[in-house]
Amino acid sequence: MKTQTVFLWPLLFVLVIFGCKKDENSTTEEEPNLSVTTHSIQATSGVDTVSFKIYTNIDWNITYTDEWCKPLTLEGDSVAVVEIAIAQNTALESRSSEITVHYVLDSENEQEVITVTQEAEPLQVTLSPESIDQIPNIGATYEIKVSSNQPFEIVNLEEYDWIDRISTYAMTDETVILEIQPNTGINYRLAELVFKQQEADVADTLFLYQFGVGSLETDKQALLALYNATGGTGWTEKWDTAKPVEEWYGVTVEETVSGKRVTELRLSDNNLIGTIPPELTELDYLRILWLDRNQLSGPIPQNIADCIYLEYLYLHENALTGGIPQNIGNLVKLNRLYLNDNQLEGEIPASISAMPYLYALGLSDNNLTGGLPESIGAMPSLRLLFVNGNRLTGEIPETYKNNAYWLDWQPLVNIVPQQPGYGFTE
Repeated sequence: MKTQTVFLWPLLFVLVIFGCKKDENSTTEEEPNLSVTTHSIQATSGVDTVSFKIYTNIDWNITYTDEWCKPLTLEGDSVAVVEIAIAQNTALESRSSEITVHYVLDSENEQEVITVTQEAEPLQVTLSPESIDQIPNIGATYEIKVSSNQPFEIVNLEEYDWIDRISTYAMTDETVILEIQPNTGINYRLAELVFKQQEADVADTLFLYQFGVGSLETDKQALLALYNATGGTGWTEKWDTAKPVEEWYGVTVEETVSGKRVTELRLSDNNLIGTIPPELTELDYLRILWLDRNQLSGPIPQNIADCIYLEYLYLHENALTGGIPQNIGNLVKLNRLYLNDNQLEGEIPASISAMPYLYALGLSDNNLTGGLPESIGAMPSLRLLFVNGNRLTGEIPETYKNNAYWLDWQPLVNIVPQQPGYGFTE
């Protein structure tokens, strides 16, 4: 047995050496092949660059059918990323094109076809500017740049007899010339011109604000109306009406395009007793109105939204009654609205959500009924919200719970608690 084992060792050694040498000298040739990562590409309507990848070890070349969909690489012999330059699609319909990769495999002409589909340009109407908010009362002419990918028209121009359109034809890109007639009224006036595509429900709105013939003298008369309606002679800080308006307590006068006008009225905690007269809204340059912590009663003037430049409206801690004006959302520059601690009734106007800059909304401790408007909960600017102590019912909409400031609102303190017998369901 030992002799046989010794004899086999040299033989195994020879076989191993021979086998190793054979492996070292052998070569493995990779099979010819070509593949692409996709056969379908989706592109947006704008200028874009899309791509696909070719995996291969053989020669290839590319052909294409349309210049709007042009490959930047047309041939190669190895793996490559092929970028495709996409031009903007200004049509109203989507479009498609084909890109073909050609190659030879086993003496046969082969190809891979990639279909590129580009979305249609979205229907749109854009205006520049979108609002003109200091039109003088004497009138003026303005150019409005309109960009539309379909013919358009101003659908409600006839509602405003003080605006004339000089250019009357419809086209896709146009400079519309509007002539604003003089405003002989005291208050400002507003137009909301709707530019709408003729064949689609796509539109944009132009807001035009024109001042009236108001002056510092008309502002003075509005202030005197407040003085007389709220027992001015009994105020803590009285006005000497014989002096210039600029010297009256709590009144700020500034230079404007309409001359000197009242821009601020601060009469907090000044023993005002009575009602807010509608004439107060003739202060059409007013930015700040503080009448809080007095003894004001009666309703909030329904035309309060005429004070379109209001940024701060403080009427809290009074005895105001009636409902919140439904058009209060027209105060689009408003930053803070405090109506809490009054006796207000009715529902919370959903129009409040139209105020893009509203930071604080105080409605607590009134007699408001109904539910929370869903749209208010979705306001991205609203950092402070107080609606507790009312007669609100129903569910709290998900827009409130999903708002980024939900926790900042402290809902268990400032939203959920309502008057006995009222409250929100789970």
